Amino acid sequence: MVQAGQTPRKWQAGDADAALQHPLPGLGYVFDVSFPPGPGELYLRVETPDPLTLPVRLLSRDELDSLQRLYAYGYGLLYGFLFALIVYNAMLYLGLRERSYLDYSLYLGSFVLLNFAYTGHGYGLIWSDFPLFQEYVILLMMVIVGCLGLRFASGFLNLRQHAPPLLRFANAFSLAGLSVVVLAMLLRQQAVAAIVAFVFILLFSLAMVWLGLVSVQHGRVAGRYFLVAVLMSMIGATVSALTVWVGLPYTQVGFHAAGWGVVAEGLLLALALAYQMRQVQRKRIIAEQLARLDPLTGLFNRRAFLDRAGPVWSTSQRNLRPLSVVMCDLDHFKSINDKHGHEMGDSALVAVSRVLAEACRSGDVVARWGGEEFILFLPETDAVQAMQLAERLRGEIGQLELAGENRGLAISASFGVATRDQQKSLDALIGEADKWLYEAKRAGRDRVRGMPAIATI
Repeated sequence: MVQAGQTPRKWQAGDADAALQHPLPGLGYVFDVSFPPGPGELYLRVETPDPLTLPVRLLSRDELDSLQRLYAYGYGLLYGFLFALIVYNAMLYLGLRERSYLDYSLYLGSFVLLNFAYTGHGYGLIWSDFPLFQEYVILLMMVIVGCLGLRFASGFLNLRQHAPPLLRFANAFSLAGLSVVVLAMLLRQQAVAAIVAFVFILLFSLAMVWLGLVSVQHGRVAGRYFLVAVLMSMIGATVSALTVWVGLPYTQVGFHAAGWGVVAEGLLLALALAYQMRQVQRKRIIAEQLARLDPLTGLFNRRAFLDRAGPVWSTSQRNLRPLSVVMCDLDHFKSINDKHGHEMGDSALVAVSRVLAEACRSGDVVARWGGEEFILFLPETDAVQAMQLAERLRGEIGQLELAGENRGLAISASFGVATRDQQKSLDALIGEADKWLYEAKRAGRDRVRGMPAIATI
């Protein structure tokens, strides 16, 4: 600074020498100067191989304090929001082991580190004694953010299954960008590293939008969330890149656009991940239901029956409550298949299963036990009630007629009934019901058999 009659004054600052004045986090370089009355000239000499914008402001102490508070609140809000998203997605990954949540946490974490270095917080607070590290950390982190973003996109959009060529492109693009910027760092070519990093981040933004468009074209609903999210991030990253590189005039909004673009992206991708999680859970529930149901009759299969009946059996044993099991078997089922075909046999099984299901209460459990055999689990049902139900079912099944080739085909069924008494396990109770079913078959079929005292019902 030069003024008439005054000794020239000089201030030096920079991040290339640890001995020089360091920037204030978020604000940049701040010099405490005073201007005596009279004309004067202020000369600035700045040298850097990086892209650079050089906004200069003259502020009073109060204005500086106000600006510092504003930046502190803004950065606190930004980092707090992003940190909360990172923790949230990391916890979801630990609970669900879904790769997308881990990838998104890493992607957000890398952006936080980039922003921490980009705004001067890193150099001002942590690595101020390592100017060489400061020369390259921003450029390296820009490429790492792009690589982790493409990794997240590849997993979230399931490119391995839906678009393998795009997955190979994303991997090759990431590897090429990372390799070139690391090579430039090793050769101490900071200008080359800067060009590579800025070109890479712009191409990365375009690539993310492209992946989103392809996903939408493939009809993936989650791809719509993804596309809108990356558009917001791309706009922010592009505005910031052009503000500090070339093309746009410097403004605080433009300088920080990348950060708030990621905030908007984070909100939308959180919705996308939540939607994806709901879809995965819905598919898992459907798969679990299908695994528990007999595909022909829609009744529970044996595994699901045991899962449902086991706890009720234990409660009945503990509280000495009545409980019965009824085994049902279609008579001469093999001959139905042999004479009329398996399609007719399937129709018979479906018709009988409908009769059994309609007769059961909400707490009862009915299942296809295997082949042409069915089982009914009846809590709070004594022997008399169970025998009466079995007899009613036998009559209803006997009234069924299936359309045969020339006339209706009548079917019948045999029943075995057992009630909880001295049995030590559910298997023992089922075995007793199966024994009575065998007695019904041996006695001529189309009948109900149970405890001798009530077998004449």
